[in-house]
Amino acid sequence: MRWRWLTVGAFVAAGCQTLLMPAPSPPTAAMSGTGRCPPPGNPRGGLQTTTTLTTSALSAKVGEEPVASPTRSAASPPSTATGKEQEALGPPPESEDDPLTLAAESLGRGDQATAAIHLETYVRQHPDQLMFRAQLAELLLRLDRLAESKAQFERFIIAAQEATGPPKAHLIHCHTRLMEIAQRSDDAFAEAFHRGVGLLLLVNGPDRVAASREDELQEEILCQAILALVEAKNLRPTDPRTHFYLAQAYACGGNRRAANVALATARNLATPGGLTPAEQLQLGLAAGGK
Repeated sequence: MRWRWLTVGAFVAAGCQTLLMPAPSPPTAAMSGTGRCPPPGNPRGGLQTTTTLTTSALSAKVGEEPVASPTRSAASPPSTATGKEQEALGPPPESEDDPLTLAAESLGRGDQATAAIHLETYVRQHPDQLMFRAQLAELLLRLDRLAESKAQFERFIIAAQEATGPPKAHLIHCHTRLMEIAQRSDDAFAEAFHRGVGLLLLVNGPDRVAASREDELQEEILCQAILALVEAKNLRPTDPRTHFYLAQAYACGGNRRAANVALATARNLATPGGLTPAEQLQLGLAAGGK
């Protein structure tokens, strides 16, 4: 079992870590004007002037190193024990057809397509192992299987919102990947939505990546989150999740009146399946606290 988890750790470490990069350059006057969030009347124009910030603040901060490809021989050298010694050691920790072992071996050969097949099997057998689902989504994305990758990232987010530790901290990365998938799929709404949520999590998420940064930078990132979410709202006015996160962004910026309006709109638009279970719960709690 110890060998297995050593392999698991090496297999996940490179592909599922959130890598924080140096802070982006301070916003220019053209980006922020007086330093306050610009009015949401022309979100597309505002986003055009801040493409560098939104991309670097969201994508560059969660870049990914190449996936580690441990092989069975590298993690566990062939045993040279005699028959009695092998008997004392006990049976091998994993069978040769273990999906995770086969996935690691396939990666060691550079065969990502086969690795994805074995990892899909493992995820089906162990749906509660969230970080392996994230790794599967990454492999599917590299194989250009965008719809399947998107589905895995979305399922990860639903579960991670109710989890703690590494899955919760991986949410920014998943929204970044979903933004990239949307860009490649020409889905303007999803691109704006996931950019907005990802940027919001940078300043108001469970790990609060930007919490120790300068107030001016935090404000600029929050402004870009609001701009992206307003753009998403304009593209799809009846989407309750957009209004839900827009309410959070406004509240984070101290605009309680706009936050209450967005929250009420999210409640009115909410339908079964329109929000994740965690979002639905938060919306109910927020409504009850008013």
